[in-house]
Amino acid sequence: MAGNVLWHLRISHFNEKARWGLDRKQLPHVRHGVMPGFHTAVALAVSGRPTLPVLRLNGRTISDSSAILAALDEAVPEPPMYPADSVQRARAIALEAWLGAGLGPAIRRLAFVHVFADPAAGAAFATGPGGEAQARVMQPTWWLTSPIVRRRYGADDEGARSGEQVIRDTLERLEREIQPSGFLAGDAFSVADLTAATLLGPLTRPPGYPSTSRPVPASLAPLWAELAAHPAAVWAREIWVTHRGVPAQPTA
Repeated sequence: MAGNVLWHLRISHFNEKARWGLDRKQLPHVRHGVMPGFHTAVALAVSGRPTLPVLRLNGRTISDSSAILAALDEAVPEPPMYPADSVQRARAIALEAWLGAGLGPAIRRLAFVHVFADPAAGAAFATGPGGEAQARVMQPTWWLTSPIVRRRYGADDEGARSGEQVIRDTLERLEREIQPSGFLAGDAFSVADLTAATLLGPLTRPPGYPSTSRPVPASLAPLWAELAAHPAAVWAREIWVTHRGVPAQPTA
């Protein structure tokens, strides 16, 4: 297992899903934090697909955070990330997909509109903790890369408005989805809880979360504080604190 390798973006909440899964399984591996802007080329080179994270696991190359979590659970069954009950397992997988399709991109769009307005702050945010050298490289070219990133992710005024609405709608539904057990699927922690806590991390800013070390832009802070006070966001933060805590390995 010493040959296991993760290529990842330090600040990405989707990439944090993979890091959490690796730490939860206590699987020995090497991490390569890729500089934003170069990550598409790196991802294509190692997997043939344009996105990170990419995990090389026991000689197999796996793209996409959801696929990585499934592969990790197959390779290292304990502790499980999927309910044993087939109905609850299907529920967990469906909730993971729903959150990934809506909440994840919405958080990113809304944050990018505000974060990318300042070159120094944008470069520091994009590279995350441990990426200070990368941020210094990115900052002088921010005028060129920022518009490209904005277009790619729809990070404009309309994107911000739609992103905010998706986040609000998701929090309302998520509150209804939480079971009497305190989890989203069955009576134990699962991939659904991991996904909710991770994708809401840029909003809830729990201890040890990659972006928590970066200040929230003043233009975004009031809205961020309001959304973070929602009961579902408070629940997601507690899930992180209880089941993730301070990551077992550094993000870099």
